[in-house]
Amino acid sequence: MEEGTTVGKWFDGDTANFAIGQGDLLVTPLQIARMVAVFANKGYLVKPYIVKSIGGQDISVYKKAVTGLKLHDGRVDYIARAMRNVVLDPTGTANIVEGSGVAVAGKTGTVQVPRGQPHAWFAGFFPYKEPKYVICVFLEHGGSGQASCVLAKQIIGDILKEGLI
Repeated sequence: MEEGTTVGKWFDGDTANFAIGQGDLLVTPLQIARMVAVFANKGYLVKPYIVKSIGGQDISVYKKAVTGLKLHDGRVDYIARAMRNVVLDPTGTANIVEGSGVAVAGKTGTVQVPRGQPHAWFAGFFPYKEPKYVICVFLEHGGSGQASCVLAKQIIGDILKEGLI
């Protein structure tokens, strides 16, 4: 087997399939959230952390690790706008999220599995113009990627209700 594959020899068509997020691609929800954050952060990859403060003292400034990615000019904005259109366009796969009360950019995914319903993904960021949050919803055997949008919309609505935006 070739390095990095689980199915044997790698063919040219596998590269094209992999490039669009299909085929032999294995990622975690946290990895997807970090990738989406690159577009929310204008090309910067942020190392996530869990603890913000200890005993009331903010330690987040010591935890932040930001890496500027060397992406071609305009590509990050282009992809961020495309993600916004996935939500904004009435025919977009994540259009369900549009009525959440805040401008969201995102991407759906449907993960084929050997048995049962496919897994459903939605990953995005909001508010679109000044991002503050990244969200990744993964529903095991949830059906199409659109199914995860329903839950994402509820979570975003709760964040709004709590006054966190």
